[in-house]
Amino acid sequence: MKKIFRILGIAILLTALLNSCKVEDNSVKQLNENGMKITSYWQAATHQLLMSTPNTVFHFNAWLSAPEEERPAIEDKYFTYSKLRPISDQEWEVVLNGRTLCRIHTGGTLLSTPNAEWTVVDYDQSGRVRDMLPFGKDSVGITLRHIGNKWSVETDGQEGMAASADYIPFYSFTIEPESGVIPADLNDCRCVVEGSGRYAFRTYRYMDNANGQVEIHNYIDFDLDAAATDDLHDWEDGLLVMRVYADMNAFEAGATNREQYDDLFIRDRLSLRGGSQYAEITMHDVTETWPVARLESFDHWGCGNFLAALLELF
Repeated sequence: MKKIFRILGIAILLTALLNSCKVEDNSVKQLNENGMKITSYWQAATHQLLMSTPNTVFHFNAWLSAPEEERPAIEDKYFTYSKLRPISDQEWEVVLNGRTLCRIHTGGTLLSTPNAEWTVVDYDQSGRVRDMLPFGKDSVGITLRHIGNKWSVETDGQEGMAASADYIPFYSFTIEPESGVIPADLNDCRCVVEGSGRYAFRTYRYMDNANGQVEIHNYIDFDLDAAATDDLHDWEDGLLVMRVYADMNAFEAGATNREQYDDLFIRDRLSLRGGSQYAEITMHDVTETWPVARLESFDHWGCGNFLAALLELF
């Protein structure tokens, strides 16, 4: 009888140990799954940002560099609903329904010319994921440069603390086409992209005191190292390192201590398998491989609300 009780006791102990390991495992998996979701938001934001004004500029260069007889076909293809209007021999604007989307200053050169530098004023910041903060107030400056067989694209956002104790969003990418030829459309271009930046997202929190609703800004700082892509939704052979954190309003609204926010780092090794995006995600010294979902899979959260909920976990 004692032997039976001893066996039962060992079985119960083993079951408890296995269950405790399972809970811990699921907890770790949940953390890395959230890292996958943040990767998805980064991916969607990068896709929409580069496919909006920067890609429009590549369209315009294709039109500007074409012979006169070919321009109508290019305009029909890339500016189907918008119009190109000259301001001077070096400056053009893209207009949609009487509203200026962007203004392009060429400096009198084609963007394919070595060392060419174009400046763009972007008045339309709709090419962003939901709840994403704009890169400027009414407009944002973007500079495109020809550097060897690469083209750089960067905003005029200021890196670091502003007077309002808020961080200013920015991005800076280089695009190197595999063909060495300037693309007319990033959708039709296999290239290597690298860069860095800061994306900001808005959410709201209600305080218990008389201050009521407080706006909180959540940030993703990132560095992307030489990621190949032929679709800005999917990346391969790239290393993406992100840091996620919130502004001071989060702490005034009763969020957890600042160290927890500052220490949320995500390291992704990106790969493409069978047409699907994967990321080898390292968080909290745990590495797991996750399929990266497209943003629309959980877009009902809203990005700002998702990041706010995520930050509560750390």
